[in-house]
Amino acid sequence: AAGFFLPATTFDDRRFADLARHFVSPDGKTARFTIDTNADPYSIQAMRLAQQITDVANAARPNTTLADARVAVAGFPAVNADIQRLLSADFTQLAIATLVIVGLILVALLRAIIAPLYLLGTVILNYLASLGIGVIVFQWILGYQIAWPVPLLAFIILVAVGADYNMLLVSRLREESTANLRVGVLRTVANTGSVITSAGLIFAASMFGLMIGSVAIMFQVGLIIGCGLLLDTFLVRTLTVPAIATLLGQVSWWPQRPSRRRAPAVAPVPREVVGTP
Repeated sequence: AAGFFLPATTFDDRRFADLARHFVSPDGKTARFTIDTNADPYSIQAMRLAQQITDVANAARPNTTLADARVAVAGFPAVNADIQRLLSADFTQLAIATLVIVGLILVALLRAIIAPLYLLGTVILNYLASLGIGVIVFQWILGYQIAWPVPLLAFIILVAVGADYNMLLVSRLREESTANLRVGVLRTVANTGSVITSAGLIFAASMFGLMIGSVAIMFQVGLIIGCGLLLDTFLVRTLTVPAIATLLGQVSWWPQRPSRRRAPAVAPVPREVVGTP
């Protein structure tokens, strides 16, 4: 019920033989099929289609002369599908390794344990919030799936930048909080707010510039990372981190405490000896 008919004279045609050489191996045991679809090769739909083609071909092999044959799909969507499976399996390990390395660096620079913990916690929450904004915009509103490299790229960039800026903020907070913590928070936000905020705005503007491109991955990366940088600039480092530091107080610097500044010693004023005439 399936197949097609070729006259015997077809194989005598040189044009057919030259063309068939690209699709059938000389020993006749390997055949190549060219599949053309209207799916975007960069999309998740194309990757699912490549896997579906493989599954359907493997399901059709049993109880046929091709039962021992091997089916493979090549092309850009198939390569992306393989990379996606690898990254999906390794994403947990990559995330844990990134957080551990960044956390150890924060512990070494701040010489504390509690402060690095809530700094990493705020960075993770900021990443989840920015990824949630991307889901709302692309999947709920626009009806597009988020490309598979976007969460990994956003995680690495937002964790690195967020932890870096938060470390600068907390380092200045530790210096300013030797006398009074609340006063130190006010001074830290006032002194470092403009510099760190300007850096965050410049970085966010650079990410939003990717949205001009025509590639969907660039557009999604630009929006998600840009929104994450704005959240980190105006919400995390301006309100969340100073509020947590104020609530925890000196516990943030455990197991060490910042050295308190001593008031400069005042030399005693010698009494003037008044002589009598």
